[in-house]
Formats: sequence, structure tokens, C-alpha cells
Amino acid sequence: MLYRLVNPSEQPLTVHLTNENALLDRLDAFLLDADTGQVRQQIQLGLSQPGLGAKHVALRHQDALRLDARQRYFLLFRLKSDTPLALATKVTAAPLIDEENRQRYARYWAMLVTVLAIFLFNAVLSLGYRDSAYRWFLGFHGFTIVYFSALTGFGHLYLPLVVIRFLADHIMALNFLLLFLLYEFSLHFLSQERRLNDIRKPWYRWGLPAVQGIGFLISLVAADFYLLAPFLAVQVLTIVPVLMFAWRQARSGYAPAYFLFLSILVQTIGGSVGLSTFAGWVPANSLTLYAFFITTVIELLIMSYALSARIRFLERRQRNLLLRESTTQLPNEAYLNQILEPWWSNPETDIPSNGAILIELRGFNEITHIMGPRTSLKVWSNVIQQWNDFLSRHKWVQSLPTLAPSDKLVIINRDTMLALIDIHPDHRCQTAFEAMRNLDVDCEGQVFGVESRIAMHEAARDMPLDELMRELSVAMVTARRHNRFVQPYDAQQDRYFRRQNRLSRDLRTAATHKQLNAHVQPILDLKSHRIIGGELLLRWTHPELGPIPPSEFIPLAEEMRWQPELTRFVLDEAARWLNNTPELDLMLSINLSVLDLIVQDDGADLPLRIESMGLPAHRLKVEVTETVLMEQPDQCQQTLDQLRRLGCRISIDDFGTGYCSLAYLSRIRPDEIKIDRSFVTALESSTIDRDIVAAIVRLAHNMGACIVAEGVEDMSNLNACRELECDRIQGYLIARPMPLHDFRAWLSSYRHQSERERS
Repeated sequence: MLYRLVNPSEQPLTVHLTNENALLDRLDAFLLDADTGQVRQQIQLGLSQPGLGAKHVALRHQDALRLDARQRYFLLFRLKSDTPLALATKVTAAPLIDEENRQRYARYWAMLVTVLAIFLFNAVLSLGYRDSAYRWFLGFHGFTIVYFSALTGFGHLYLPLVVIRFLADHIMALNFLLLFLLYEFSLHFLSQERRLNDIRKPWYRWGLPAVQGIGFLISLVAADFYLLAPFLAVQVLTIVPVLMFAWRQARSGYAPAYFLFLSILVQTIGGSVGLSTFAGWVPANSLTLYAFFITTVIELLIMSYALSARIRFLERRQRNLLLRESTTQLPNEAYLNQILEPWWSNPETDIPSNGAILIELRGFNEITHIMGPRTSLKVWSNVIQQWNDFLSRHKWVQSLPTLAPSDKLVIINRDTMLALIDIHPDHRCQTAFEAMRNLDVDCEGQVFGVESRIAMHEAARDMPLDELMRELSVAMVTARRHNRFVQPYDAQQDRYFRRQNRLSRDLRTAATHKQLNAHVQPILDLKSHRIIGGELLLRWTHPELGPIPPSEFIPLAEEMRWQPELTRFVLDEAARWLNNTPELDLMLSINLSVLDLIVQDDGADLPLRIESMGLPAHRLKVEVTETVLMEQPDQCQQTLDQLRRLGCRISIDDFGTGYCSLAYLSRIRPDEIKIDRSFVTALESSTIDRDIVAAIVRLAHNMGACIVAEGVEDMSNLNACRELECDRIQGYLIARPMPLHDFRAWLSSYRHQSERERS
């Protein structure tokens, strides 16, 4: 390569020759006299020049030439390199060289600081995310710094000269390794998106990295000159699939892939310009020489933003996954709390619907017990999909906010769903729901039936969502109790449930606050005309609500499993009264629930508790209903046997209204059978009821049990009971229930009155 060089001035001139191609192994420059052709000066540049390590960083690729006054020269260059590199030299006059070197030195530092700052920024961010894409990006980024340390002059700022020489001699190996890191980063960046399956194919997952690895190994032993064409081919094989995958995912909704696509496109353009410059295919200048570095910095910045966008995308997707039920992908309870509730509460929200429905599914427990959870889940998913499809076909069903128009249901739990609807006054929606009352699902060759139930509420706009859900739950409980398919919300029923809820809370402390009282209703023996005892009845006087009937709070106590506590209170009252009246030969009856017979209270069962209280068991009668006996007959029978051995009498209460088996009746052998008042009050008007009572009396007498007729309120009832040979009676005709502490005084008064009547 021969160039002309002229000094037209009258003074000698010193010029500096700078090699801008930092990869050159050796560059010999010969200054020839243009007239004689003699060599006037020879300088050597490049990585192999003598004394290179002793020079300042900015001067390592530079040397001076002296030009005589008014003299013409030829400048001859000879390049030595295993890599096809173009000549990129710059001639600068001596007065300008110091400023140029300062600029070059500053440029080296600016390049190094830029790439290090980006690297450190991403390294700090990666500490907060355990993410494979971030790790591969840091590997690619760190290796990029090493790569440009060999490709440009800033490597001399911090690397030993021997390392720079080694990297420069194996620049093609660095290219293959850089391509491998870029490819792996791209795969991990894209493989987090589940919709891309091509990445998992063997050629893309293992084939291309193997080709890149083979190219790297060959480039360690072969001259770079021969590997340029293979490298370009491998680069095309690598970049094209990555761009294709990135574009495909970007179009499918994975927005961060757009930035990856752009960054690789920018690097491809910059790399092509830089490679063409070093190969001598385009003119070498400041822009083309540093085009690869400039575009790589831009690429790293875009990749950094792509990673942050990817993290935000994955966080949003994870949040969306948390807001959806995993099997059906419909919104779940988290969506209800985090999205629907704020949307509903926003006063600026335009809500076209005026109501909501709560859907309850029944039958999955039986399917789970019989067929197992896997089949039950399949049936459930099918039913949920049928409901969602049904609601999607009707315009009066509103789409849920921030979701697709086809999403109509919120899955609150396995059996309950919520939907927003526009309730029509002509009840068209209720008629449409009839098609979903009973659903048949064909699963694994079997047909399973699932029943639905709907609670409906026409909600006010200013009603909080949690209040709407509560009132829908009230309507659903009402639907269960009355076995209705569609149940609109009823404010009166709501007040009833509020009262029940308050009573449930207050009942736990009623005894400690002295709100409970034991009353007794006397029992008269028809043969001796004597009061032989009484039935203890619990009364509750609420401080604000007043007297609470037993028919209201006793079922609550059983539902709360609080009945044993009430029984303990009654036993304490009975024990206190019986122990204080040893002279009275009277017996007290107490009513027991199934919980009293089968559940231990404070580690003791009922017989042990009675015995530990010092209660005279021979003066205690326990009453159980037929329903109690049938719930858990074996355990009930065992407890009743223990009570009988303790001395207690056994009475069956409300006989004839339950479903007691005669076989169990013969096993229990009760001491007493009480005929329910519904039969007693109808003795005069119903021949059938009279025949039933007569049959019960004969059955009891044949078993050795006595008969007590409940609900005797007038003389006609009394006469009918005598005609049917009942043994004892109980009712308002004798006395109304009275406080237990008044029973003794009443007995005295009753005896005096009886004596006066007989006399």
C-alpha cells in the first residue's frame, strides 16, 4: 500500500502516524524519497512492536515521522495479521497531536466507564431477581467488555499486554463465544414465555450451541483468515431464528420480545459495519471504526430495558395467574378482592348491571368420595365451563372489569361463583336459569349429575361489595333451608339471620352473665293425684332482646355444639334443688341432646359428670327424643345404659313425632314414654290420633313403662287421657313453667288446695 506525502512548507515538519486498527499484529511504515526512492525512515506499529508495554496508553499505536522542507515522499505500508484487517492509519501534524491524544485517551476512558456502568447497574438489579436470563445477560455483557478490550484501545487501560495480544490473536474465537452467549441469553429471555415451543426443539436447544462451540474450538487453532466465512454462516444461523422467535412472541403478546428483537437488529447492523470496516470493505473512519462499539452500547441499553420490561411482564403475568383459578383460568377470590372490589367501590365507575347472582353447585363431595378427586375435578371444570358459556350467551350478564368479554364468572370457592347481571322486572333471567338447574356431565364413560342453586340480589349502587356478598350469602342460606332453585334477597330474612348471629355470640356468655334460668313444669300422677316431679326447662332472658324462646336458642346451641354447656347449667340447678329438698320425694327431668350423649365435656362424659356433682341420680330422669336416639344409636345406647346403672330413669320425649325404630325401643327399655302434645290436643277431634295414642299406651304398658301426656290444657284433654289410661299428665291445666326456686312454695300451695277440694 503506497501513499503520497508532501511537506510544502519552508521548515522541517514532524507528523505522527497513528494506527487506528488495534488488532494488527504488525504494521511496518516506510518513508520513501519520492525522487530517489530511498528509504528515509522506517517505523513499526502494532501489537508486536518493541517497547510497546513501556509506552503510554494513548501512544501505543503511534510513532513520529520527520519530513524535510519542500520535500515529496511516498509512504509504504506492510501489514501482518492472521485476521483480514484493513489499513486504518491517521497522519497528524505535531502541533495537533497532543490534543488528539488527549481526546483519544478520554475516549478510551469514556468507552470503558460506559460499559462498566451499564454492567454494574444490571449486576445490582440482578441481585433482586433470581432469573436465568439476567445471569446470561451479565455473562454476555461482561464478555462484551473483554471483547472490546481487544477490539479497541481501551483494553490497554486495565489489561496486561500479554492478555491483549492473546485476545487479539484469537478474535474469531471471541466472536464465536460472544455469539454463543448472545444466543443463550436470547433463549432464556424468550423461554420464560410458555407459548413458544420451538425453543425446546433439539436443533435450537442443543444443535446451534454445539455448532457455535465447535467453531470456537477450531478458531483456537486455525487462522482467523479462514474462519471469516464460517463465522458469518453461523451468525446467520443464530441471528435469524432468534429474530424469528422474538418477533413471534412479540406478536403473541410478550411485549419485551420487541426490545430483544430491536437490540439484536441494532447489533447486527453495527457488527456488519464494523466487520466490513476491519475487512476493508468500507472506508475506515471514526464512525465506521467505532460503529460496532456504539451499536453494542445501544444494544446493551436496549437489552437492559428489555430485562426490566420482562420483569414487569412476568410480575403482571404472575399477578394475573394469582387472580385466576388454575384449572378453568376464570377469575378467583383474589380477583374479587383486588380488582372487582375497588372497581365496584369507585364512584366514577359506570356499572351497567343492577344486580348480582351467587351460584352454588352441589354434588361434588359425593363424586369425590366415589370416583376420587381427579374425576371430581374434571366434572367440576366441565360444569364451570357450561355455566360460563351459558352466561356468555346472554346480554344481561356483564363482563368483568379488566378481563376478556368471555369471562363472566368469579370462582369464590369450589362450590360458589359470582356473576354480575342486569335483573329484569319481568323475571326473564330467572326463567333462563331453569336450563342450568340440573347439569349432566359425561366423564370417563359415566354421566354425573350436578345441581345448581342461585341467590339473586338487586344491589344499590352505593352498596359496598362485601355487604352485597353478605346479603347474597343470606339469600343462599334461605334457598338451602327452603330448597329453592332461585332465591331473591329478602330483608326480613336478613334481619332474622342477624338476630341469629347475635344470639349465637351472646349465648356463650349468657350463663356467666346470669341470663339463664331453670324453670320447672309439674307432672301429675293421675292415680294418686300427687305431683311426682317436674320437667326442667331452660329459659333465657336477653338484656336487650328480652325473653328468647327455647325453640330459637336450643337449635342454635346444638348447631354451635354448645348444648353440653347448657346441660351442665341445668344439672347444676337440678343438683342444687334436689340436695336442698331431701324431704321431698320428687323427681326432676332434664332434656338431653345427642351431643350430651356422645361428646365429652371437660374430659368427662355425662354419667361421670353427674356422679362427680353429687347429684342424687335416683331422683333424676333424663329425656331423649326419638331423633336423638336414631342419630348415633350405639353410642347413645351405651350412655343411657350407664345412666340407668347410675340410678337415673330414662324417658322418651315427644314419642310418635320422630322415626324411632321399635327394635331400638326394645333395646332401650324406657321407664317412661311421653306422648307429644300434638296428639293430646287432637284427642277430642281426631279418631285417628285417639287410636294412635291408645296404641302407644298399650305398647308402653306392655313394656313396663308409664305414659305421660304432654300439653294437657283443659278438662276435656284430662278426661280423654284418663279414658285412654294415661298414667301422668303435664300441661297448663296443672301449672305453667315456673322458676325452680318457686317450685317448693307452689307444691305447698297445690297440696293445700288439693286437700281442701277433697274435704
